[in-house]
Amino acid sequence: MNSNILGVLLGIISMFGFGLSNGISQKPSRALGSVKMTFWRGVFMLMILFPIFLLNFNRGVLSFKYTLISLGIALLGYLPLMFFFKAINRGKIGVITPISNSSIVVTVLFSVLFFGEKLSFMRMISIAIISLGIILISVDFKDIKKNHLSNKENGIFFALISMFLWGVVSALYKIPVMVIGPIMTTFIVEAGILLSSGIAMIREKRSFFLKDGKTAFQTALVALFGAIGVLSYNFGLGVSNINFAASLTSCSPLVATLYGKYFCQEEIKKNQWFAIFILMVGIILLSSFA
Repeated sequence: MNSNILGVLLGIISMFGFGLSNGISQKPSRALGSVKMTFWRGVFMLMILFPIFLLNFNRGVLSFKYTLISLGIALLGYLPLMFFFKAINRGKIGVITPISNSSIVVTVLFSVLFFGEKLSFMRMISIAIISLGIILISVDFKDIKKNHLSNKENGIFFALISMFLWGVVSALYKIPVMVIGPIMTTFIVEAGILLSSGIAMIREKRSFFLKDGKTAFQTALVALFGAIGVLSYNFGLGVSNINFAASLTSCSPLVATLYGKYFCQEEIKKNQWFAIFILMVGIILLSSFA
């Protein structure tokens, strides 16, 4: 299969994975808290990834240097995930999600400045269209007027931190993926995130016990779709450049919005339907100029 077509398919799969993961995550996150949610997401994530890791172990390239780099990304990667869960605990998912997914801007700038990637004019236009669609699909501008960016109680402050850190982490994934492969990179990074959240749980003297079976099931679904999202994204990095893979993945609010309508009976407003159209235009343009 042509690498560009494969990159598009992997980007779309990643978009659906992260979109469903984000859509499901609010209820268990509010029940568990941000740190405990990050920990148990990591537990279920490794349960899913471990057999995949074993089956593909011989295909990966062992490298002490890039294993350490992956662990470094994991230590950094724990923070945006924790801040995202902290943000949706405090604010509305319709306000928090577009802010966090605007990390594509940071990812693209990072890839251009530090990895020497080139942006064609049409790719710049496509990314701008996708970014506009992300904002329109999730933001209720009446809510924006009521909130203040400096107010930590509405979650926006934490979402901005998550946006910046996620943008950097998404770009850094490229380094180990190109050497030790997407599966080993994903496994090491997720193991590191689990370890970081476990240490945070111990420091805060929190209980590790999951009392609610429904919350445990929802958290497992968050991990399952998250694993699909991150694996697809990392495989996509192997066949395409960073800004292309990140642009498709960043359309996950489209999936989260449709999930809310058909599974949570949430209303989709006219501006959100318009945003879906804009996102689809952006995806088609980006795919056409891959």
